[in-house]
Amino acid sequence: MELSRHIKFMFDYCAGSCIWGMNGEGLLSLEKFPISNKLKNKIEELSNEFDSILNWDDPAAGFVWSKEQIADFRLRANAVYDELVAALGEDYTVENWIDISLGIKK
Repeated sequence: MELSRHIKFMFDYCAGSCIWGMNGEGLLSLEKFPISNKLKNKIEELSNEFDSILNWDDPAAGFVWSKEQIADFRLRANAVYDELVAALGEDYTVENWIDISLGIKK
């Protein structure tokens, strides 16, 4: 299968990455994209950090992060999103689903 060039940048629990195919491929391996190891590491670190947003002893209780922690994560995630878009260039369409991941309604 050819690598999707239409992707979304979206966090999900225990995913280990946040790059998803928009054509039904699901979570995509970072290794398949022409991006630096530094950027791959940033994406993996944010994805792993996102796992701490949820109370794993009581997931139904919702997020345990404060509004400030969510705002800080959102700011850093958007910066990495911008890096990814720049690194991939015009050959890719990258949708930003960060706010959806964080439950932020526009």
